[in-house]
Amino acid sequence: MRFLCHSVARIQNVIALAGVCLLIPSLPTLAQNWRGMEPMRSTCEDVQHLFGANTCSKKSVSHIFLKETVTVVFASGGCNSASGSYDVPAGTVTDILVIPRYPRRLFVSDLNVDKAKFTKRPAGDLLGVFEYISLELGMKFTASRKGQILDIAYFPSAKYERQRCPSSVGNRVVSEQGTDHSSTIRSLQ
Repeated sequence: MRFLCHSVARIQNVIALAGVCLLIPSLPTLAQNWRGMEPMRSTCEDVQHLFGANTCSKKSVSHIFLKETVTVVFASGGCNSASGSYDVPAGTVTDILVIPRYPRRLFVSDLNVDKAKFTKRPAGDLLGVFEYISLELGMKFTASRKGQILDIAYFPSAKYERQRCPSSVGNRVVSEQGTDHSSTIRSLQ
């Protein structure tokens, strides 16, 4: 009888551990990448594997998932190409835009980010909506006054600034606080 109780307790522990392991991937891990994809490191092949469609012949691709709509933008092939923003091979992911889908409610507290690394400013003419931008992390998110996320944008972080093409340096947006914001973010919205 003692052996049976010990075995049942052990099985319950294994089941509980398995349940926790299954939950971990569903927790928001949106801090500095989206599903393992990161600007300047991921390629169209990575996106193709995740989206399950041919993406490498396109400048950008969008996909509707159960919980979000995602748009991924690819580099056009270095500074010599007409629209090159970064000196990276064609097909390199440069930007990712994630828009949570209703009824999913994602909040700033779900992002697991240090808000101290972000500059907060009003989001254009929208009352009660704010943008949080971090050049250091290469991330911007827009949230309501109550903290509900409206979108998340990932772009090349400050460490990739030296790879920026000279022709795209003038395409920056500088806020009243003097914070430099990538023009690519604006083009995604």
